[in-house]
Amino acid sequence: MTFPAYRRLLSGAPGHDIFVATQGAELCGLALWRQSEDGGQRLLSLFTAHDWRGEGVARSLLAHAQETYRLAGIGGLTAFWSDTLPGAEPFSRLIQSLGWSAPALDCVRVSANAAQTKVWSDSRRMERMTTRPGMVFRAFDAVGAAERAQIQSGLQAEGVPVQWRPFEPYDDINQQLSLLMYRNANLDGWIVVQDSGPSEVWLCSLYNRGLSTSAGALMPLLVEVCARHHATFGPTGRWRYNTGPEHPGMAAFLSRYASEFADFYDRHLYSTFASNGGRSATI
Repeated sequence: MTFPAYRRLLSGAPGHDIFVATQGAELCGLALWRQSEDGGQRLLSLFTAHDWRGEGVARSLLAHAQETYRLAGIGGLTAFWSDTLPGAEPFSRLIQSLGWSAPALDCVRVSANAAQTKVWSDSRRMERMTTRPGMVFRAFDAVGAAERAQIQSGLQAEGVPVQWRPFEPYDDINQQLSLLMYRNANLDGWIVVQDSGPSEVWLCSLYNRGLSTSAGALMPLLVEVCARHHATFGPTGRWRYNTGPEHPGMAAFLSRYASEFADFYDRHLYSTFASNGGRSATI
């Protein structure tokens, strides 16, 4: 009655709450929540049994949870969902009718296999971007400890946030695929790549330090890392990438072109509800 990844939580995991709707001995629906780091609650899953859909089960589950958390003095509630899910639009209308905020963009997510990306790159002759005069790419494993410290010190002085700097604080970094990009000996940007599964990587951080703030300024870096990814893992290797509203240019690029080089694309949305002081639903 919920996503497979969450089924293990239904037996009662610490930090999780389960609300169920029943009719006699029949289970009509459930709502699974997890405590968030800020002390609020995050909705992980909302499910209604097929025979009970359209009977207000989901509304009752959400309203009951909202009132329970309000009485417990628990702060904000949040929900995240993909706009590609079959029930995305009805869910959006439901939570707004219960006083939640209008859906906002959390991030754009894209994923592809190496073969599909290479075909697209080759058809557009994207490799020309990586051979421009003065352009150099360096893998993280070619950068020694002293030079890393020097780069980090310079970026700290510039005010680059820790979470956007190369090398740290990430775990499982693929040192061969993570790259620094130089133009005419100037460090223009970098990409941090994490191993996320067998033959799969996550392009987890992409930073533009150069003068140009356009999404296209980092395209050579993306083309180069995708080429190296194909060479390392072969045509069946996979990569995934997320970008948020703080990078509207990249989000717009993916919206326009992702269907040409990726087999998965969605917009990950979120909504919030203030359970202590927000509107209380009446059923």
